[in-house]
Amino acid sequence: MKQILIPILCFLSLNIAAQGIDTESKSNTGFMKITADARLSALVSKGNYQGRLTPSVSGTTGTDTGVSADISGRAPYRAKGVRIQIYSGPDRGKANQIKMSFMKNFPGIRAYLMYAAPNFRVRVGDFKSRSDAMELYHQLLDNYKAVMIVPDMVTITPPKKQQDEAY
Repeated sequence: MKQILIPILCFLSLNIAAQGIDTESKSNTGFMKITADARLSALVSKGNYQGRLTPSVSGTTGTDTGVSADISGRAPYRAKGVRIQIYSGPDRGKANQIKMSFMKNFPGIRAYLMYAAPNFRVRVGDFKSRSDAMELYHQLLDNYKAVMIVPDMVTITPPKKQQDEAY
């Protein structure tokens, strides 16, 4: 038994010692270096990404990819918000008809057709809060039967930055 146990313990101790401690690490400096595949920056620059990552203009992010989190950019992002539900029922044709009529009457507001078994739902708008949705809600009460404000993940597009006019 000792003949088997001693070689196993020696092997384990050598394996543990092989995982040395990096004493040259700059963990106290407060910086983190991210090494990423070059294809990541190509994806980000094309816009095929989720979230609010935008290509860095100044390149001062400290990363190898040149990518920084920029919430002031114009990239749309998903967030918790509310939509207005104008139809919920099992009839897909009626749901499509209601969606099309809404899109004709309110061309600047997005409409979404969703399916949650057994019902189809038509939801409209992308609002950050209930108070933002109230104006449209009151307009829709006259035209649709079952209008309600519901929480949902919405797509928020930041407003355009106003350019300073030269005087």
